[in-house]
Amino acid sequence: MRKPLLVAGLLVLLTACAGPEPAAPAPTPRPHPHSVAIGPRERTYLAALGSIHPSFVTNQARAVVNGHDLCAAVAQGKDHAAVLATATWDFTGAAVAVDPAMAEQIVATAEMLC
Repeated sequence: MRKPLLVAGLLVLLTACAGPEPAAPAPTPRPHPHSVAIGPRERTYLAALGSIHPSFVTNQARAVVNGHDLCAAVAQGKDHAAVLATATWDFTGAAVAVDPAMAEQIVATAEMLC
């Protein structure tokens, strides 16, 4: 009867004396899946876009992604009315409702990224 208790006590002591487990290696940082590189061309685009309306550049990464999407639509030869509708949809927010003239300006500005 004493042997099982003695063995159990020794196991507890041996486990406690084993020391801490080695630390796991630090994970390699990965870029955020929605991160966007903002270089000189994008900075020029953001400045021009902000001059149309400051709220358009509140989220710079989103503004750059939207601009690249508009540029791609123009480069693919999409219907101009559809490109304007995309610009209106992408840039209308709580601070501003994009009108047709603004949509034209946004598309022209996005062409800087092409």
